[in-house]
Amino acid sequence: MKNLKLKALSLGIVSTVLISSSAFAATNTKTNVTKPTINSTVQASVKPSKTYGEIGDIATPNQYGGWDFGSQNMPTLLSEGVTVKEWDSGLAVKEIQTALYYYFLKNDSNVFHSYNMGDPNFINGIFGYSTYALIVEYQVRTGLSDGIAGAVGAVTWASLRVWDL
Repeated sequence: MKNLKLKALSLGIVSTVLISSSAFAATNTKTNVTKPTINSTVQASVKPSKTYGEIGDIATPNQYGGWDFGSQNMPTLLSEGVTVKEWDSGLAVKEIQTALYYYFLKNDSNVFHSYNMGDPNFINGIFGYSTYALIVEYQVRTGLSDGIAGAVGAVTWASLRVWDL
């Protein structure tokens, strides 16, 4: 009897999954995405991002699972073809965080306060969850991207750098 109940239960779960998956299959998930236009000067300066194996000569692994770029700033890293991503650290990340701080302070106080950007520890040089989420928010608002959501390369930095006061 126990085996019969178990089989009946598993059949019920399978049929629920099949019904749910067929309901999703019937919905139209097609969305129209427009490709953002990029200034031709910025486009010409964009270099492909280095892979993690190629970064070893300009950075060291950090304790967060990313790269520590030390005192190298964003222009230096971009000239090397580096895209700064989640869990990286160093001066370049502080520049990104400073730019985000001033951008959202001026343009959206709700975002500024919801991410507690007024906290003195916000600009800490670590590209953590808050920095990642704010970069994604900035990229969505401006229609810019460096090919990886939440990463900062030449395209995003060209727009964001004016806020690095």
